[in-house]
Amino acid sequence: MRTTLKIAAVSSIILLLFLFTTNPQSVPSIFLIVPFVLLFIIITSSVPLALSAWQLPGAKAIRVGVTIASVLVLLLGFQSLGQLTAGDVFAVVVLFSVAYFYASRLGIRFTG
Repeated sequence: MRTTLKIAAVSSIILLLFLFTTNPQSVPSIFLIVPFVLLFIIITSSVPLALSAWQLPGAKAIRVGVTIASVLVLLLGFQSLGQLTAGDVFAVVVLFSVAYFYASRLGIRFTG
């Protein structure tokens, strides 16, 4: 648990430094992905910490964290492009719910 807290803290600091020191209009377009990747890392490492109150096993907490982070970052990406609609939200939630169900039923393990 201590490692995930360090990962979330370091990623948060890097994200803040990146956001405060760059201008989106002047950086190369490949760097515009960096905030989304860092947000994914922060959310993925923070969700298991938040779920530790419910005593979830480590693998299940990581699976839930990856799913929640994927949904949130994908919706944020749609919103930043101006393409987010209620239909998109519904489709993404259904898609990731089915993906989570299959990942949990088929025994896919995330290695940590």
